[in-house]
Amino acid sequence: MKIYLGRLDLKQLLSSGPIYYINYMPLLTSFYGIILTMNFTDHNPPHFHARFAEFKALFDFDGEMFEGAMPDNKKVLIKAWAILHKDELNANWILASSNESIIKIEPLR
Repeated sequence: MKIYLGRLDLKQLLSSGPIYYINYMPLLTSFYGIILTMNFTDHNPPHFHARFAEFKALFDFDGEMFEGAMPDNKKVLIKAWAILHKDELNANWILASSNESIIKIEPLR
């Protein structure tokens, strides 16, 4: 087991292996500096959390931001990713709602 001090190497975090946590939320994926997480037993509507630099936002599974702030160019990337992975997001929401481990999702390439 490795312990990270200072900056995290996200490529290493996303390698196969255990789910990693960002601010106590399981990591779904990361791409282009965007970190996407999903909380266990979170409130409705079904959603995921996005972080980029100092920005934080909540997105539904259609990729629509409904709370927070995010640069427009990052919102476009997040929406494209969410549309591609909507079924996996729904499956993870069910797992997380049951306090089960979620499954990592492929990043946007």
